[in-house]
Amino acid sequence: LVITIFSKLSKHSHLNTTSSDPVHRLVRTSLVLYLAHHGTNSIFLQSMEHLFTMFPTLLPVSTTDITQLGNVVIHLHSSHPTTCQCDTRLDKLLSHVWSNCTDTTACLNTLHEVFRVLSTNTSCPPACISAILEAFPRGLLEQSLTVLLDQPPERLLLIMSRLFGWLEVRAAPDLTDSVLKLLSVLGSGRGSLVASLSQTCLVHLVQQVMEVVSTTCREQLVMLVLAMLYGGQQSPAPFQSVIPLLPEVLSVLGVDSLWDARDSLLECAQYHSDLFPGVLAGSALHCVLHQEIMAKMTPERRHRLSGFVWGYPGNFKLDRMPGQLVGLVNLGNTCYMNSVLQALFCTRMFQSQVVATRKRNAQPVLVSLQRVFRSLKHSKRSSISPRPFLDISHPPWFDAGQQQDCSEFLTFLLHSLEEEDKKGTEDDVNKTMTEMQWENCAGDDGGKTELTDDHRGHDSGVDSGGETGHGHSLVQAVFGGQLATSYHCLECSHTSQGTSSFTDLTLAIPTTRQGQSMPDLPNLPNITITRARHQLTVKDLLKNYLEPEDLFGDNQYQCDKCEGLRDAVKTTQIKAAPKHLIITLLRFKFDASNCQKVKLLTLVDCPESLSVPLSGGEVMRYQLYCVVVHSGQSSEVGHYYSWVRGRQGVEWHKISDEEVDTVTGKWDQEEQSRRDTPYMLFYQREGLV
Repeated sequence: LVITIFSKLSKHSHLNTTSSDPVHRLVRTSLVLYLAHHGTNSIFLQSMEHLFTMFPTLLPVSTTDITQLGNVVIHLHSSHPTTCQCDTRLDKLLSHVWSNCTDTTACLNTLHEVFRVLSTNTSCPPACISAILEAFPRGLLEQSLTVLLDQPPERLLLIMSRLFGWLEVRAAPDLTDSVLKLLSVLGSGRGSLVASLSQTCLVHLVQQVMEVVSTTCREQLVMLVLAMLYGGQQSPAPFQSVIPLLPEVLSVLGVDSLWDARDSLLECAQYHSDLFPGVLAGSALHCVLHQEIMAKMTPERRHRLSGFVWGYPGNFKLDRMPGQLVGLVNLGNTCYMNSVLQALFCTRMFQSQVVATRKRNAQPVLVSLQRVFRSLKHSKRSSISPRPFLDISHPPWFDAGQQQDCSEFLTFLLHSLEEEDKKGTEDDVNKTMTEMQWENCAGDDGGKTELTDDHRGHDSGVDSGGETGHGHSLVQAVFGGQLATSYHCLECSHTSQGTSSFTDLTLAIPTTRQGQSMPDLPNLPNITITRARHQLTVKDLLKNYLEPEDLFGDNQYQCDKCEGLRDAVKTTQIKAAPKHLIITLLRFKFDASNCQKVKLLTLVDCPESLSVPLSGGEVMRYQLYCVVVHSGQSSEVGHYYSWVRGRQGVEWHKISDEEVDTVTGKWDQEEQSRRDTPYMLFYQREGLV
């Protein structure tokens, strides 16, 4: 009847619409409800398939209807026998609807419902429900499976064991790959729980390898067994539990000509035999390995297999005290990176937005940064290793093992995040941010600005005068501000103006008041160190940065109206203030007279409260919450560490790589060594939560 009605309606062009017509909207919802009542009738399902083929505009399009469709399909499958492998084609319907939906909310709602069914039923749900997981977009399923990391242990164990049960009776290679990746993630984050899962399921899985009928299911189970054996290799117990069963398993795999699976299992046995000498003594498996002609395992292969071990207690010491901040392992002069990561982590708005952001396209730097932040927040260890983040985020010109400039690293990191954001920002990314977090967001070109001479401060970026719009990128939402720059020609009185965005301000330290060289410092054959006699403040440097600058002599301005170099006055003002202000004190300068890099040990007072004037006459107030300190006498040598304000605002924390100390009071230069100088300052606008 519905087909007949819409066949007639389709002849009228003014009713032939795809989404906005109220008749279509009403019928879409009604069809989903009708499916819930009659979806067990195969003839009805064929009619529904025919209807949707003829009139695809009747397919659900709203998040509510698609979510309801997913729940209906789960409900219809849930009444089937446990080992059911039916093909109602409802999963194909879901897959088609999901593939045409840009909003993934409905997909995730269905996934959560599948997990609920897996963890609440008294008996294992029907295996045909796994078809719903197979219908998921591949990348989305693998990303979404990580939500299981936050599940309670009992629920997670039940879900995983039932997923294994489905793979025993249903051939699902794609789902197997997703489950294996989930095992790897769980092994890294909740290794002790996966070890418990192995103790419960490993022997059963090996037995099922011999009993299942489908060769595809047999291969699936072998891959699960291998993942558990390699994951639990820190102890011989998992391998010992299956030694009596493996000879028969190898025989079955040979009969079915599953040679790749058989070779992988033989390699696993060989690896464990080498890892635990004598573990196979007197066993039938020892005779099998002796009869096989196997090449000696290379050190490279052995090293690769050792990397699959799970990180459960026993691999590391769970020594983090309640409320203690987590340190970062120094991977060879990587204090420049560690200090920046700690500063960004304690920028709470940035931390929360990084963790909450979900991207559709590949964004390796962001994903790796998310993992670092989650580890810093939830780790049970007092320190973690940021090795994966270092490998993917370091500038290509940074030599491994060499000291680098932390300001340069931060600029490159924020630029990388901006570039990733431009390549693939999801339409719904703003849903993860609160209205407060996006208010007054300024700039979108990643902190680009112009360079000035050594006697002036400058922002960290590129071209001056370029117009920049207000962007909604993650970096700009937290650190983005705008500068208004004008050039007034003293010859023709023409004034040119431009606006540029910035993510940090680099303030130069004046060198006009120098002390004498300091010959008492040992081991400094090629470095000159100077100290100012007058202590400056950040307020002085900021004022100097915003003062009009006379452009004359070798630094004349190219006037477009005069079409030549002319004396001029340059004026810089802050047009839009960032929510979080990063200030870099320019301490490292190149001395052209002797071709040496000089570090200025000038004392600069860093106030906890800083007032920043804006172009409209308004004054923005900021509070200091982090100081990145450089300890040493040169940019090529030395050490970076961070001072971070505690949540209560009373105590401060000194974080030097793996070492975390709590101190009372604020950063005070007078109490520190003269070689320990503030290099980067992080201020938060007053009033931000």
